[in-house]
Amino acid sequence: MSKDPDSIAEFYGFPLYPDAEHLCQKRVYVSGRIPEHLTWDAFASESPPSTIVEHYLLKLGDGGFSRKNEGGTWRLPPGAERPAKVLDIYPVGPHALKPDTAFSVGSVPAGREKPWEA
Repeated sequence: MSKDPDSIAEFYGFPLYPDAEHLCQKRVYVSGRIPEHLTWDAFASESPPSTIVEHYLLKLGDGGFSRKNEGGTWRLPPGAERPAKVLDIYPVGPHALKPDTAFSVGSVPAGREKPWEA
């Protein structure tokens, strides 16, 4: 996959936030009866989480969205028992002294909601 932020956003099917800075990309393989993998990319922005959430609410709608404090999460497709794609937006930094925001997008293996939290 390309490291170009626009290409990354296109891969996940989410529009890119205008001042998003791509931080890193990771693919994790899980061994088992059926090999699985999780792919994710992390981005950062100086915009406050609420501004980024509003941007994505306008672009994606509220289907599959759940608010979490200042940020939120989209699990797509909406209503799916196992989401294929996840977009998380959350504040970062000690006590959010600066309005820095991190957000990540990922494709989730079947049968796992957020394997990176396991």
